Amino acid sequence: MKSARATILQKLVHVLTALTITLKAVAKMEHAEGSQGVILFFLASAVYIIAITLLHAKLHKHERRLTASVYAIECVVTAIVTWLYATEGKQGLQFVTGIASVGFAIAFMVHLTKARK
Repeated sequence: MKSARATILQKLVHVLTALTITLKAVAKMEHAEGSQGVILFFLASAVYIIAITLLHAKLHKHERRLTASVYAIECVVTAIVTWLYATEGKQGLQFVTGIASVGFAIAFMVHLTKARK
């Protein structure tokens, strides 16, 4: 059983990630040519992450799988953001988001293996 503090921190991470994804989608809207799919995926991902985070307590029966799915989406989205930052020529940001993507992948695997037990 996780402590209340760990639960709050986990929710904070998900909310901050959703906010970051939303901000990147809004930034891509300024130069939307050819990026409509990425923008739609980012916004849908942010909505999904927020919805699962807010409904987490009500969906207790499927808690581990839903948390794993959120980490999987966060991993994919941050990997795409890493690629976007690299192609945009950003200096250093792609490394931060790349490390975050690896962290989300590890969290996904941990939650997925716990869900099987």
